Amino acid sequence: MRVFSCVGGFIFAMAWWVMVDAAVFVDISHDQLKLEPVFWLPGVGTTITFFIVVLMDWGALHADDLTHFRARETRLGARAVLLFAIILGLSSLALSVWILAEI
Repeated sequence: MRVFSCVGGFIFAMAWWVMVDAAVFVDISHDQLKLEPVFWLPGVGTTITFFIVVLMDWGALHADDLTHFRARETRLGARAVLLFAIILGLSSLALSVWILAEI
């Protein structure tokens, strides 16, 4: 499982590297296609989603009274955080498709 985490982190870092490289190249080459600030939003949303999912306590999704204090509130909170991460990730994906379709 650790191998998949490393591969995912590498792909994620490469995507940011390509985005920053494209921004610098457009600025240097004075290309007609300008990199608008809205183009950064899907990357930022995906980065926030990535950190939420990685830092989340997955055991809290199935919390019981023996392992967690206030197990019911812990389960609900963990599920709410996971739902927020899923909504943010899918919104970022939809925004990136919308940006791609408008160009």
